[in-house]
Amino acid sequence: MDTILTLLSKKTISRSIIILKFKPSKRIRFKAGQYLDLLIPSNKAIVKKPFSIASDPSQKDIELIIKIVQNGQASNFFKKIKLGETIKTNKPSGSFLIPYTKKKTNLVFFSSGAGISPIRSMIYSALKNKKILTINLYLTQKNKREFILKDELTSLANKNNRFIFKYSSNLLKTMDKITNNNNEFYICGSPSFVSKTNEMLIKKNVPKQQIHFEKY
Repeated sequence: MDTILTLLSKKTISRSIIILKFKPSKRIRFKAGQYLDLLIPSNKAIVKKPFSIASDPSQKDIELIIKIVQNGQASNFFKKIKLGETIKTNKPSGSFLIPYTKKKTNLVFFSSGAGISPIRSMIYSALKNKKILTINLYLTQKNKREFILKDELTSLANKNNRFIFKYSSNLLKTMDKITNNNNEFYICGSPSFVSKTNEMLIKKNVPKQQIHFEKY
């Protein structure tokens, strides 16, 4: 049975990115990194579109970080949606997850644009796991004005010494600081960003099984 999401808030955080917060008609149990298929009305038809969940899994409300694309079916809907209006979804899916492990490990995240969405959820979840020693996030954006959630992530890093947040417009400089030491690497962003970051990690002799990615 579908779950109904009611829009609670809508916030523009850059020229092309908005954050939507929904109240679900029933609790949605999900793992950090998973996505929801939203059933979007379009030209008298229903279009199913996947969107990664950006919220902390312990929260009841569902947050989504949406990139607005010109003339996109979903984008047109989200630009017009008003507070109190609803949309349907079904159960969460996806395998872009933090693997369960009994050994102590470190997580390294690379994100660009709306790719921060599942990673934001994963960071909040990882901070509750004492087996995870450190959590590093490298946020890359060509336009410095487009860094998404910079203030929130900076504040989170200031409150948690296990979380290290860096942002840069130069991915290559970021890679110079990366070492492979009990690390699991996660990449999320555009196909070109994911491919480039993946190639750079492999060149630094990071085993492929330690690299996880999702393309937007």
